[in-house]
Amino acid sequence: MAQADRRGARTIGTGPRGVNENSPAVPIDSPRALAAPPAGSYDRRVPLPSFACAQCPAAQGRSCCEVSGDERLASLTEGDIARIQAATGLARTRFVDREILPPEEAAVYESLRPANYRSIRSGVRLHLRAQGGACVLHDPAHGCGLRADDRPLRCRLYPFEFDELGRMHAEPTGACHAVDTAPDARTLLASLGAKESSLRRVHAELLAELRADARTAPR
Repeated sequence: MAQADRRGARTIGTGPRGVNENSPAVPIDSPRALAAPPAGSYDRRVPLPSFACAQCPAAQGRSCCEVSGDERLASLTEGDIARIQAATGLARTRFVDREILPPEEAAVYESLRPANYRSIRSGVRLHLRAQGGACVLHDPAHGCGLRADDRPLRCRLYPFEFDELGRMHAEPTGACHAVDTAPDARTLLASLGAKESSLRRVHAELLAELRADARTAPR
């Protein structure tokens, strides 16, 4: 979902899978940004706002909750972990994984997107655990097993990101069927049942939690 910048430009950025978190932002008017919809139509039996996401497994071969190769899932804040534990009763070791990054890689990762800043604490990035090629909280038949308010903040933002100027971005790398097929930004937001104001609140909450995590990180 790409949000039209009120100053005129429209941009697209990156998503929560590890491989996509390392992708630079590109103009939304790029030919690869909003591709033409494929032949056929959405299955209208699946109601909005979920129908757009329900198309991904068939259209893309997988959803954004699934990974392959060395891809990794969304980064987690301590707030994310606490919310998931409260909702599920699971020990953090059941759904949290750790990625160790050397200083050079950590610096590059954090420089790519504002929301990556402070994501790595003492060389460690916490992220959702994958099992069998998908998030451990993912149900193939119904999607995420968490209620919307219990999901990690980055999952709630996906496929959106905000840059340093406050401009909204969406994923252009072929990982999100809604982004790849939406004819314009307004349609994209509507297809995912999203509002810019709500996304901005989630982004502000993410930045606040990252700052809190940075203060408590071991030195």
